[in-house]
Amino acid sequence: MSDQLDSITTADVSHLHAATCLAITQFTQGRRCPCLANRIVLLLQYLATHPELPLTSTSKELYLNLLDYWQQVNRELKLHHQQELALVFH
Repeated sequence: MSDQLDSITTADVSHLHAATCLAITQFTQGRRCPCLANRIVLLLQYLATHPELPLTSTSKELYLNLLDYWQQVNRELKLHHQQELALVFH
């Protein structure tokens, strides 16, 4: 039973890594929308705090640095999007 639980956890973490990589790839290849940036932030938050992911201090720092970067990107995109909407409605 424990092996089965470990494999589910490993698969879950692998899926989370794959989803994060896919979202970042999509963003860098031109799909620069606030929703995708927000998804990247949420995925990185989950990775940084995942209870089954054994993080060293270096990997934790890496996730937190990535999270800070993508939170900034997310804020800038939201601001830019709000400014575009304001121009349309005026």
